Amino acid sequence: MFFSVIPVSYSDSGNVNWQLVYVTGHSKCTPTETTKTNEFFAVTEQYFEMYKFTANGAEPKCMAISDLSKSYFQKDIQLVIVIFDDSSGKNLLAKQGYEGFYSHLGDDRDKKHTIMIKDSPNFDSYYDSTDTAWLLSNHLSKFVLYYKGYSQQEIQRILQPIEMRYGKCVGYEYTTNVCDTVRTNVKPDKIGKYFTVMTPFEKAVGNKSLNHLPSDLTTNETILNLQREITTWWINDKITNEDYLKSVKYLVNAPPPVNNTKNISSIDLPNGFIMIDLVKKKTTVNQPSQFQAFAIGDNSNDVFSYIPFEADVLKEDSSEIPDWFKMRAKLWSERRISDMIFFDGLESLIRTNSK
Repeated sequence: MFFSVIPVSYSDSGNVNWQLVYVTGHSKCTPTETTKTNEFFAVTEQYFEMYKFTANGAEPKCMAISDLSKSYFQKDIQLVIVIFDDSSGKNLLAKQGYEGFYSHLGDDRDKKHTIMIKDSPNFDSYYDSTDTAWLLSNHLSKFVLYYKGYSQQEIQRILQPIEMRYGKCVGYEYTTNVCDTVRTNVKPDKIGKYFTVMTPFEKAVGNKSLNHLPSDLTTNETILNLQREITTWWINDKITNEDYLKSVKYLVNAPPPVNNTKNISSIDLPNGFIMIDLVKKKTTVNQPSQFQAFAIGDNSNDVFSYIPFEADVLKEDSSEIPDWFKMRAKLWSERRISDMIFFDGLESLIRTNSK
C-alpha cells in the first residue's frame, strides 16, 4: 500500500512563468523547426489549461545548440522546457539511453524546474521513440504533480502504469475505457491540427486543495497501530528524533514496487532530483545505475550541463521536533485526541523537515 502526504502550501496552482526553447543541430532554425516551436508552445499552453493550471508562457525561441549554452533566461522563469531536434537529441539524449527528463533543483518548489526531451524524427515508428507531444505532456504532468506537492515516489506510482500502456494505446491501437486514462487529443487554437497527449491525472486537475491526508493513511487500522507504537517509542526515548522522522516519512511516502520502475529512473541529487525516461528502442546504452555518477558542469556533450539553474546551497538537516508536536503526539498515543488532529500536525512536521 502506498501513502503520500501532500503539503497544503503546494495544493493550489499559482502563476507559474515558463519558457519553451526548440534547439536545432543546424546553424540556424529552418522554417519547419520554427513552426514546430510554435506548435509545441501551443500544446504546452493547452495542456496547462487542461489541468486548470495557471501558467504564463514567455515568447518561445528556436535556436542553434551552440547558442543554448550562451542563453540566459529571465529571473522570473520558473520552468524551462527544452526540446532538442532529432540530430542534437540523438547525441545528447538517445545515445545515453534516454528520451528526456524532468529536473528540479533546490528546496523551493516554486522555481528551478527543467524539462528536456528529444523530438522524434518525421515518420518515425511509435515503437522506436515516443511521440513528441505525448512525451512533452508526460513531463508536464510530472511538473504539475510535483509543483502541487506530490512526492517523486507518488508521481512514479501514478504515471508508470500509464506509460507502460503507451505502446498499446498510442503506438498500436485505441481501446475505449482502457486507453482513456492514457491518451487524448488536443487541437490548439491557430494550429489547425491534432496532437496526442497524455490524459491529465484527474485528481490533480483544478485549483482546489488536494487530499493531502489520504483516507488510507487515517483509516487503515494496521498503519494507525504501527504509527501509534512508533510514536510511543519516541515519547519514551527509545528512538531518537532523527529515527522517528525517518520512520514517519517512510510510512507516509513508501517506495513503489520494484517491478514498476522499468520506464523511469529517478535520481536523487545533493539538492534536487532528475526523473529520466529511458528509450523504448532496444540498444546498447549506459545503464541507469551509471547515471548517478554524473556531474552538472561545462561539457557540450553532457545534456545535464544545459540545465539553466544551479542547485541551492545545501541546508543542514534539522532533526528538531517542536514541543507542540510532542504534546500532540503524547495525547494521541494515549488516545485522548482524534487521529485527524494528530495527522494534521504530522503533515506540518513533515513539510518543515522535508527538502
